[in-house]
Amino acid sequence: MRHPFLSALLLATFAAPAAGQTAPSAPVPADEETTITVTGNRDVKKTVQDFVAALAPGRTARPLSRFEREVCPLVLGMSPQQGEMVAARLRRVAGQVGMKVGQKGCGPNLFVMVTADKKKLLDGLKRVNDEAFGSLSGDKIRALYRQPGAAVVWHSEGPPIARDGKEATFDEAKGYYINQTTEAASRLNSGGSRQFASATVVVERRALDGLSVTQLADYVALRAFTGADPVRLKSDKVPTILTVLDAASDAEVPASMTDWDLAFLSGFYGMRRGDNIASQRSSIAREVEKRVTKQP
Repeated sequence: MRHPFLSALLLATFAAPAAGQTAPSAPVPADEETTITVTGNRDVKKTVQDFVAALAPGRTARPLSRFEREVCPLVLGMSPQQGEMVAARLRRVAGQVGMKVGQKGCGPNLFVMVTADKKKLLDGLKRVNDEAFGSLSGDKIRALYRQPGAAVVWHSEGPPIARDGKEATFDEAKGYYINQTTEAASRLNSGGSRQFASATVVVERRALDGLSVTQLADYVALRAFTGADPVRLKSDKVPTILTVLDAASDAEVPASMTDWDLAFLSGFYGMRRGDNIASQRSSIAREVEKRVTKQP
């Protein structure tokens, strides 16, 4: 089944090419994966807590959102071969951290778009079909234009989902979702949480000069699968793939997702659904600390 936003995304992606550019270029060559060795620091626990808090913000009363349904990537604006390599890497990372992964022919719900100008692409989406922004309000759509750096990312919300995995159903007559579970909420859990229905990651082509397919895919994975935003990082103590797009041209950047990144992603999809955000952050932090300090 085709995603309802797919046609709008396709049209808008190719509606605003760079001047003099008639077809998408192939900006990034494939590169072999490498593992980043994390060096220790004197206050790992504090560093871990700050890292998790920066990448998993939110209100105390509301659990973190994530993909609960299978994820199905579609890459636009690259050569078919490179697009498939990025999509394959995204599927591999998703499977490694325990996410559900769509099979061939699945309906796409993770859109990766490489374009010359992210603001022109947003204009194209608004002009063609603003439903491409899913559940975002007008204020949040306008805020996308103000996102700094070479990428812009947004998520559309799906129906609430209970701790037992049952999705709420929308009552058209009443105008709200009805929870299908009988499990009671408590101070430690909300009885249900939101989920991502889709994610869209737009990257400007200029930022990909010299980067590998693996670097692009791993950057997209961390942002799309969790909603992590590199702007929130306050410290350069932690090596992360999130710095790869906006680093200076002579800066050293990770060749792939780092141990910290993978630990965060694994903790994010290993946390208990429906727990309050404080409990979820603590769970993620324990996973990160265990992995980066090589605890058994």
